[in-house]
Amino acid sequence: MPGQAIDPDVWDDTIVRLIEQISELPTCWRDEPRPMTDPITAAMVLLHVPSSVHLGVDETRIEVDETKLSSDPPEEMKPTQCGLRRTVLQCQVDAYDQDAKRRSRHFLERIRTRIRRPSSLATLGNLETSLITITPVVVLEYIRDNRAYSRATMDILLQHTVIEPDQPFGRIASFGGAGEFQDAAGDVVRTLDYTIQLEP
Repeated sequence: MPGQAIDPDVWDDTIVRLIEQISELPTCWRDEPRPMTDPITAAMVLLHVPSSVHLGVDETRIEVDETKLSSDPPEEMKPTQCGLRRTVLQCQVDAYDQDAKRRSRHFLERIRTRIRRPSSLATLGNLETSLITITPVVVLEYIRDNRAYSRATMDILLQHTVIEPDQPFGRIASFGGAGEFQDAAGDVVRTLDYTIQLEP
């Protein structure tokens, strides 16, 4: 399992930039303020995560940071919760241009093809994310004010790692003891002084 923690905000922002780059359209999350566009000719990609499920059982790992072995207070031990998630990234395109080459389906097929580019997969890889599959495009065109509007959706299934570090703590690096042995008369016959160093 990969070991790089990805900030959720970084994941969200990078996904938006990736989809915007490969679609060549303004892109944002569906529940966020949308950029200003030409209401007549513009098309836009809206992203949404309708579901995310865990895969298997999350793992608790204890990692040792060698650079903090002598810190005060000790904090070289870092517990981390790790797990795999399967997330559905829904892409919706609304297009108002009547040009057949700028229909919503056209832009979604562009995303479908270009997200498999090596550069796109590398961007996903930097997010500890991999592409599973892409579902068929669903066309949802509608009429409003006697004008045809093009709308279509497509789901991208992704698998990614979530890593949540806990508060660091110190470990027992060594322990020792001291003592003496006495005979029946109370005389010291042997002294003991030892230290045992534990491996990290």
